[in-house]
Amino acid sequence: MEMEIKTDEELFQLFLKGMEEAFTKLVERYQEPLLGFAYKILGDREKAEEVFQETFVRIFRYRKSFRPGKTFRAWIYTIALHLCRDEMRKKASTVSHSQSLNEGMEEEILHEAISPDSLLASQEMESIIEEGLAQLSPKHREVLVLYHFQELKYEEISQILGRKIGTIKSQLHYALNHLKKVLEPKLNSYSHPPQIE
Repeated sequence: MEMEIKTDEELFQLFLKGMEEAFTKLVERYQEPLLGFAYKILGDREKAEEVFQETFVRIFRYRKSFRPGKTFRAWIYTIALHLCRDEMRKKASTVSHSQSLNEGMEEEILHEAISPDSLLASQEMESIIEEGLAQLSPKHREVLVLYHFQELKYEEISQILGRKIGTIKSQLHYALNHLKKVLEPKLNSYSHPPQIE
């Protein structure tokens, strides 16, 4: 079987047996999703990259502590989430989630033919969503990001956060309603820009 079609758990077992390429494959597989996750939680590209790197340092260091009953995906997100929480605690009084998403979009823009108008609209929409996420409490933001942006299942989110599935659903419902209230006025003004005469 080729390395690319192996499950996370199979790759991790190969890594435990000394196959370094398997660890590299896991890093590559999770780079984009984990960076996106950490960025949406922290609102800081540089800190998100630090969390991503430290997540894999810890996986390497504590590789023998992986519990077979847990999925690798849940384990890696649990580690990343704890690191994000540590970062938020360090900067509790000064964390700002209003940073634009320009940095993350620059490389994508270079590879796609995007008109300046659609680029501006996309950046404005990302900024509006980012602003809404920043207004959620950390526990609600975590659930929302894991479910909607990382597309994890309730069971995985429950494992990662150590909360019951009913609690996850309740917090997700609250987060979506709160986000809707916060974003609705901005999205309405965004959809109906003033006419230039």
